[in-house]
Amino acid sequence: MSQKSDILIDNIFTISDFFSTYSSLLSPATASSYNKAIRSFIAFAGNDLHESSNLTDKLLGEWVIDMALSGLTPKTVSYYLDCMCSVYNAATEEGLAHPTSSFQTIKSRLKSLIRTNKSDKSGPDLLPSFNFGALTSMIRTADRQTGELGLYTDIAVLSILNPTLTLDEITRLKKRDLDNLSPESKAIAERHIDSRRSYLFPLGQTEKTHKQIASRCNEKITALLKYRGLPVSTDAQDSLRSLWLQTALKAGIKASAALSVFEEAPAALPLLTIVEKTQASNEEREEILNTVAKTLVENPRQWHIMRLRHGVKFESLKQRLEMLKDSVKASDTFYPIEEIARKVGRKVISKDKPLIPGIVFLRTRATDIGMIMRTAGDIAWCMRDSS
Repeated sequence: MSQKSDILIDNIFTISDFFSTYSSLLSPATASSYNKAIRSFIAFAGNDLHESSNLTDKLLGEWVIDMALSGLTPKTVSYYLDCMCSVYNAATEEGLAHPTSSFQTIKSRLKSLIRTNKSDKSGPDLLPSFNFGALTSMIRTADRQTGELGLYTDIAVLSILNPTLTLDEITRLKKRDLDNLSPESKAIAERHIDSRRSYLFPLGQTEKTHKQIASRCNEKITALLKYRGLPVSTDAQDSLRSLWLQTALKAGIKASAALSVFEEAPAALPLLTIVEKTQASNEEREEILNTVAKTLVENPRQWHIMRLRHGVKFESLKQRLEMLKDSVKASDTFYPIEEIARKVGRKVISKDKPLIPGIVFLRTRATDIGMIMRTAGDIAWCMRDSS
């Protein structure tokens, strides 16, 4: 570049400003592709970059996972990484960014994952398709099922709501364990109480071996998930934990935080190994578990705080949200303003003034925030703690 920009790297959002200069050296088609990559990155980064100027392996890895969640192919994800890397390296040469090896680290991990899973870069998705509606339908209609279908539906739902317990532990729960369960889980388990046995679920625990019970559960739950249109993995346990993790991601919990609940990522979700899991405290893990359980059982509409980026008007955000009216049901916005009146000659002129400049309140479900951020994250970000 012939002229050094005046942008200071106090904040990584200056990358988007720098791009306006950098793009003049690119063809229109290439500049358009680079712009999509940068918008995707900034829309995802939100709070993480608002107060930080550092790019890390974790941040880039989480971005890769978010792109996969949005349905981008491995080829597109890799290309967007290359675009951001190119822009960032150019900014580094201008003295606007700190050198980092994170791009090479994440690109290498992604290539290795694609190669290991024998996935053509333009072919299969990096994450299996996930019908959240089908999962919540299974959970919310579980009490209407009877017989064997009702039994294994309840075991599957109880396992999803309690991901720290193995299927073997779920099948061997006894009446004395009820007090250790959440109210939602307890209500499910109580449907199977019988005074003639100590075990909650009638699986012949006193006559059959662990292996026989495990094999039967694996067969029945795998068939149940297929019947419900949900993805299945190498075994039922892996499938159920994968569903829990995908719900956690949909609820806005970062993969690195969600993985802290398990020893390792499920085989069905190898992409999650692109980030290292957070060393969360017991309290943090409990908060994650409660958030996912609430999302699965209730998924209520709640108020979230959004902050408009510098120079963005509230009307611009409303227009972006309007684009999602068919996908995001019943979201409300509240932008508190006060009317300022002043007299000019004989006329009284009124003007609306924001009570809290740049702050918008959005009422929607946690599972819709990801879609909202991918659509409007370049002009506003959601202020929430997703670790």
